[in-house]
This record gives sequence, structure tokens and C-alpha cells, in this order.
Amino acid sequence: MCKTGIFSLFFHSFLFVQLALANTQSCERLLQPGWRHSESRIVQRLLDLPTRSIALRKLEKRWQALEVLKGQIRWLELKDETFQEVRDEINELRMELSSTLRGDRLTETFDWAQETQTARENWVKVENLLYKWIKAGRELDGEAILALNESLCTGLRNNDKLPGKIRNHALNIDGEGYFIHSEDAAYALEEFVAWYHRNKSQMHPIEFAARAYQRLVSYHPFSDGNGRTSRAVMDWILLKNGYPPAAFVSAQDGVVAIFVEPNQKAPSPEAVVNTLTQAIENTFRLLLTIL
Repeated sequence: MCKTGIFSLFFHSFLFVQLALANTQSCERLLQPGWRHSESRIVQRLLDLPTRSIALRKLEKRWQALEVLKGQIRWLELKDETFQEVRDEINELRMELSSTLRGDRLTETFDWAQETQTARENWVKVENLLYKWIKAGRELDGEAILALNESLCTGLRNNDKLPGKIRNHALNIDGEGYFIHSEDAAYALEEFVAWYHRNKSQMHPIEFAARAYQRLVSYHPFSDGNGRTSRAVMDWILLKNGYPPAAFVSAQDGVVAIFVEPNQKAPSPEAVVNTLTQAIENTFRLLLTIL
């Protein structure tokens, strides 16, 4: 056999082995847990960026002041009548973060007024559920997050999907981009719970609550109610640590998700933590005027 023939045989044999190896590795990646789509990994890397220490140092005095207020006003120990009045006042602000709770959407073919009423009733039920779980010492897990979404979305259109179930379809954002691939949604929820338990004792509770909120709403694992579910988890963290729920000043304050879009200016960890700090300060200001 001539040298050209030997070289050609060697080259094709080498190429065949490499293709077989690549195919095997690809199959192994599909069988192993982890992100299956590169866009999801990009979102993950952005979410993993640490909060800059200089920003945290600037927040220390404000957090110390909140610690003092937290000791003076024990949210979970307020008497029922006072608690209900304060909670109703704070909820009016908090509901501004959700288009479903605000009742923005008006059409002639669907009774959005009833949808809004049901969503508000569900929101209050979930708040009560959180207080019950916290007093019982329940810890966060994937089953609890599924239950929160189911409770929040029961009786609603829920994008014509079942509440409390991981989505199996794409979610776009009004032409601006889209959330992580549906094939990564189930793993995203698992990753969130693992991240939660890795970090719950590593961060200040306010930083942790803010980062948890941004992470879960960026994953958007459900067909609907992702913002409300993520804020419920944020509330859980705050309440477990003695803080009241956060009264955000405007709907824009709740826009923290990182999605798949090349030109998106992702909200920085520092901005998200600072916004939540402001919201908790706002809650305490309301409490001081009512109590």
C-alpha cells in the first residue's frame, strides 16, 4: 500500500475513534445531572458572581440598624389585630410587584377581575402557610417550593398548565429574551435547593434572601407564578431570621431576573441586595407609623 493510502487509512481510523469518543462523552453528559444547554450555564455563571465585599461593608451600618429594629418589633409576636392591620398595609405595596396581583391585564374574553381576586386570596393563604411552616421548624426543600407554587396558582389560568409542576415549554419575556431551557428547569430547582443549603449560613440573612430571590426567579422553573413563588421563598428566609416581609417601593424593584439575552444588563448582586435592604427599611418605617 502506498504512503498516501496508509496515511488516509490512519486518518480515517483516527477520525472514527474521535467521533466515537465524542459521541460517548455526549451520551454520558445527557445521562449525568447538570446543565444541558449552554445558555443555562451562562445564566448560572452570572448568578454565581459574588456580592462585592466593598458593597457589603457599606451596608453593614444599615443592617445593624435593622437588627435593632428587629429586636424592638418582633414581627411574628405581634398580636393578631395589630398584625392583620400591618400586614394588609404592607401587602398592598408588595402586590404591586406582580401583574397578576395588580390586575393589569384586561380583555373582553376573560374575567381578569376574578383571576386577580383569586390570586390575592392565594397570596394570603401562602403567607399563612409560611408562618405555619416557620413556627413548625420546617426546612426548605424542592417539595416545599412546588407546594408554594401550587398554592399560589391554584384556580388561575397558569398559562394553561398545571400549578406546582415543572414547566416543559419555553418562556419568553415580551420579545426581550427568554428564560433557561425547559430541559434544564427540573435540574435548576434541584440546584437551587443545593445552593440554598450550601449558603444559608455563609451570608448575612438579607444578602442571602436577595440572592435566593434573584436565583430562583432567574431559573423560572414553573409555567406561571415564578415571581410570587420566588418572593415567598425570600419571605421564608427573612421570617426565619426575624425580619418582616419586604415592602418594595415600586414594581421595578422586583425586576431582578437574569435571562437569556445577549444584550441584557443583568442586575448586579450589589443592586439586588441594596434594593432588598431598602425594602425592609421601608417595612420598618410603616411599622413604626402604625404601631
